[in-house]
Amino acid sequence: MGKFSRASQKSDRYQARVAAKFLQGTYGQRTIPSDMSVETHEKRLISAASYMRSAHNMALREMTVTHAKLYLEQRAELADTKSTFNTDRGAVYAMLRNQGKLGKREQISVRYERDEIMNSRSYTHTQIDMIRDRMTPKNALCVEIAHETGVRAHELYTIDKLENQPTDIRPEHELKFQDKSDWERYSVNGKGGLIREVRLSPELARRLELHRLPTSVQVRDRAVFYDKKYDINGGKKFSNAFSAASKRTLGYSNGAHGIRHTYAKTELGRYQQRGVPFVDAKTIVSQELGHFRPDIVDAYLR
Repeated sequence: MGKFSRASQKSDRYQARVAAKFLQGTYGQRTIPSDMSVETHEKRLISAASYMRSAHNMALREMTVTHAKLYLEQRAELADTKSTFNTDRGAVYAMLRNQGKLGKREQISVRYERDEIMNSRSYTHTQIDMIRDRMTPKNALCVEIAHETGVRAHELYTIDKLENQPTDIRPEHELKFQDKSDWERYSVNGKGGLIREVRLSPELARRLELHRLPTSVQVRDRAVFYDKKYDINGGKKFSNAFSAASKRTLGYSNGAHGIRHTYAKTELGRYQQRGVPFVDAKTIVSQELGHFRPDIVDAYLR
């Protein structure tokens, strides 16, 4: 446990200031990129220190690459612009490299997601079915899985039975998956490497199992490698196929991310119809979607 493990907001600022001075070269070799000021680094590291305190009860200097990835995944949702997110990432990179925890050319794979969420729009259920019917059987199955679970395109590559891929320990609302107790339990490896549970209807699970591979197959998507357990598509390959089918069918495309918007709206409405308060319903849906905070669900409701 670090010196600032039970830190206050005041010590968040102090830790960030000390880290920034190390980066400036006051206590060591300068490692701040030339296009970023010490003040900018200090400001962004305050955010990182606050995250380490609230999420892990640890000091900023105790941040590991694993912690950094989780933090940057959160910032990928919260940062107003991609430029702000890149500044957050640059500050964390500089600190970790100064500490010898991150190689000079090593990168932490995190994709800025807020633009995709804010710019995408939902489809109606009928529209999704129409698009699915214009796709190959393999891609059509992926549409159905995404429609029932709300998974991201790249997460399709990671789906497996829950017994084979246990979930990470995270807070879960007691009403999560209400009325889906008889659905089959699967999991996906999502943002920050966090594994979460998803549910498939028995019939869809039966058809998915027909595509199970004898052994896992490694695939590469957007410079990331995945070991897929089923002979289905995912990632950019699926997204491109869905967008093309949407344009053929509707004359436009909201992208595969639009399926997540439809899932969010549907699930939120379903929980509210069963008497779950709106705030709790948002919390549950954010957990089902693999997000870190309930407020992000608001972006899916536009």
